[in-house]
Amino acid sequence: MILLIGFFGGVALVHAVADPPLSLDGSVSKSVANVNSISATLSTSNANDVIVLFCGLDNTANSMSSAYPQDSSSLTWNLRYTNYGSGISGGQYVWEYYAIASNALTSDTTTCHFSGTDNAGIVAFGVSGANTLSPFDSNPGLPGFKQTTATSSSPSVSISTNNAADFIFGLGYLQTAGDTISAPSGFTMITSATTSKPIAADYEITSSAKSGLSVGFSLNRADAYELIADAIAQNGSPVTSTTTITSTTSTSTTSASSTSTSTTLTSVSTSTTTITATITSTVTLTVTSTQSLTTLTESCQVTIVILNGEVVSEQLNGCS
Repeated sequence: MILLIGFFGGVALVHAVADPPLSLDGSVSKSVANVNSISATLSTSNANDVIVLFCGLDNTANSMSSAYPQDSSSLTWNLRYTNYGSGISGGQYVWEYYAIASNALTSDTTTCHFSGTDNAGIVAFGVSGANTLSPFDSNPGLPGFKQTTATSSSPSVSISTNNAADFIFGLGYLQTAGDTISAPSGFTMITSATTSKPIAADYEITSSAKSGLSVGFSLNRADAYELIADAIAQNGSPVTSTTTITSTTSTSTTSASSTSTSTTLTSVSTSTTTITATITSTVTLTVTSTQSLTTLTESCQVTIVILNGEVVSEQLNGCS
């Protein structure tokens, strides 16, 4: 978010420029047979992405397995969700991880290591324009999950979201090699791999909160599956406010809402003007001016740039 605060001829203006929109930023997938680790190489175009990693492993030996991710850019991985589908033939494990990439990734090799050996799949993709401080929609029902031994050519799970602007995505790990996988209406495929057990991801970017949204895939034949549905939140929202000072001695206060974290932005003082701007969790902007309009002889502009809830630069123009 970029905030512009200016004072011109007794008029106080506060403007905000919206953060970049949510978008897919690179993807990769792979499925292989009989391994104890699986790797894929991801490149992205933007800094400050949320990186999603989805790993699947067969468990034909019916022994418990675990996984841990590792990548060549040394990202910090967080486990978002895991499940063991004991009812699917031989059993299947799935893991959803995420990380924050402060820089664009160039040929970042990401690996899922397993404690057992079997057929495996991996999906990795980046999401730009996301809230890197609190990446996921706050709905307590997320992530959604469904597993079934009953085969279906339209595997799906229903979820609800709290945010208007979300990057909703589905992660699927299927039973039978060679499936043809496509996205249902309203969704777009991210990536898929079907050489061994099929693994896939798709997404939809929303503009309103969803209730009972079906997230899944369309297959060329019925198959058993494990399916995760989740939602990444957009970073912030625009704030625009204007206050006009109309008396020789006046106090004016204006407020607006955003999703920024608590940060004191700046304080600028002159002999005739005091400007204070404070962002809290709901963004409260306070402008106070006590001055004689007949003696106002200068203009003062404060430019503050906020990236992911943090002040990254402050510039004062014409302020004594």
